[in-house]
Amino acid sequence: MIIIDETRHVKAAVYGGAFLGGCGGGSIEKELRLGELAVKLGGIKILEAHEVDDDDILITSSAVGGPSTKREVKPSLFINSIRVLEECGVKVNCLVTAENGGFNTVNGWVQSAALEIPVADIPCNGRAHPTILMGSMGLHRDPKYTSIQVAVGEDENNRISVLVRGNLTWTSRIIREISVSTDSILAVARNPVKASYAKKHGAPGAISMALKIGEAIYKSLREDPGEAPLERILGKN
Repeated sequence: MIIIDETRHVKAAVYGGAFLGGCGGGSIEKELRLGELAVKLGGIKILEAHEVDDDDILITSSAVGGPSTKREVKPSLFINSIRVLEECGVKVNCLVTAENGGFNTVNGWVQSAALEIPVADIPCNGRAHPTILMGSMGLHRDPKYTSIQVAVGEDENNRISVLVRGNLTWTSRIIREISVSTDSILAVARNPVKASYAKKHGAPGAISMALKIGEAIYKSLREDPGEAPLERILGKN
């Protein structure tokens, strides 16, 4: 189990996640704020893959936004997305993020701290990716799988709260279209799946890797700003 309860842990996750995400996956600055808020709310427990029961239900937390929007997702909306999903009868044992990235490595942490639901170190993808389907662990290829997705957000005048259920490809398109048409970023909780599937088709250990890489970057920036962080990442120092 990994305990995230200090700002330095957040910085390590953010820097390492941005590195693995190839600078994709959202804003580093926004991720730092979100991670620090999660620490203030009480901290986060991250379970390693072997600590998660195969029958536990994992929920992917993500943010889906139109390409031109300048809005941000309020932390409360991330929390509400999980609450709405639970109110609809979906069991939530652990949260996972869709990917590593400048923002998404810590996605799920505020929900975890506020609702006391652990995060599993089994993100859908170890890097950043451009589409919802690429963060769905191949579930769209299973004709028997029914996707459930909750999207919560705000446009200029209205609160947005949507639940869609059905084919994963079409439900993902609906969520994307809502974000584009309202020029907003939505807090999304989606795709209940057993941990056994995620362990096989996701990226177990990707958050731990981000933390290790980020710690090397953080130490380099803090102790010797003139040193190339890559040398620490590669273990040369």
